[in-house]
Amino acid sequence: MNMCEQQLFKRALIVALLVAGSVALAGCGAARHSGGTPVAFVQGSPISRAALAHWTAIESAGTRGASAGAGAKEKALEFLITARWIEGEAAARGIHASPTEAQATYERLTHGPAGVAFVSQLRRAGLDTADELLQLRLEQLAAGLRAKTGTGRRLAAFVEAYRSRWRARTSCRPGYVVPECREHAAAASSKR
Repeated sequence: MNMCEQQLFKRALIVALLVAGSVALAGCGAARHSGGTPVAFVQGSPISRAALAHWTAIESAGTRGASAGAGAKEKALEFLITARWIEGEAAARGIHASPTEAQATYERLTHGPAGVAFVSQLRRAGLDTADELLQLRLEQLAAGLRAKTGTGRRLAAFVEAYRSRWRARTSCRPGYVVPECREHAAAASSKR
């Protein structure tokens, strides 16, 4: 995988770390992938098997087998859940993302000097235009959250509270439990 592919793929998987101030973020595309039985719910909003299958394929394409099978599925579900958390937290704090700004950024990326290569990388990673627009919109939301939370200890406290609050609002069906699910925390504490 070349450097451009690596950067593109990383954008599609690191939602939680962005809020923690570590990296960039991506989107979930849940509205477009609403078919199928839900595998998880974030504050009552379902994440479907179709959405999970879409993002598992993206995870698998981007890692070229490094995260095969269950690992790709887990990473994809963690990503989808955390993307919902970002959307929910931003909405609760009155942070909005402009679809027009996301579209303008997308146009700059696709029509700029590296536009052909950028679009090619999107396709190889299994991402389409709508997936990328969602990623850009979620990047805007995450930037707004970072701007409101500050840095240092204040950011660390926010991240801890944020993750705890949203984990309590996230339930996953058996066979789909990841660390972001309240069932995971319950299972971990019962093993102690």
